Amino acid sequence: MLGTCRHTRRLEELTRRPHHQNCRGHILDLDVHLSGQTARTDRQVRRKVQNIAETIPLQPVEGPEEGDLLVVSWGGTYGAVRTATQRARRQGQSVAHCHIRYLHPFPKNLGDILKRYKRVLVAELNTGQLRFILRSLYLVDALGLNKVKGKPFLVSEICTRIDEVLAGRYDGSGPEPAFLSAARSAREAEAELSAG
Repeated sequence: MLGTCRHTRRLEELTRRPHHQNCRGHILDLDVHLSGQTARTDRQVRRKVQNIAETIPLQPVEGPEEGDLLVVSWGGTYGAVRTATQRARRQGQSVAHCHIRYLHPFPKNLGDILKRYKRVLVAELNTGQLRFILRSLYLVDALGLNKVKGKPFLVSEICTRIDEVLAGRYDGSGPEPAFLSAARSAREAEAELSAG
């Protein structure tokens, strides 16, 4: 017998029985009973997370309490997003900024905040993991502003995307935003010059 722990031995014992395998030997059904320790640990962790959620302060919002666009940021995107949303408000646009400091668990009022805005734009220096979580947890159609180049956002990049979202030129699908296509064109022109 290969297994040394009792769970492995039990699994091997069950798989040798013919009614647990189909004609190709694939395991179809296992009735393995593990100890209650796993369930107890899971309950303890969930209880701790719930208790932590009670101590997390409510999520603040900078700008109008409801409006056309909420720009969500976290981590190192704070400064550029804050400056871009302030510029947009000075231009008369209904734009607010929500910088998330607590990611797990989220502040209790975050879902209500997200639903008070017509559009939500999540600025991330990655491929959009926070946007995915916000969409799945709170069922909001959040748009992404992602940059995966190891460099921080420029305020102009965020301002450009805010203008595109508010003008209806960017809905999360279709062509890439203007600042990305301009950068791509510059790289292509540079490559042609060096090749020629």
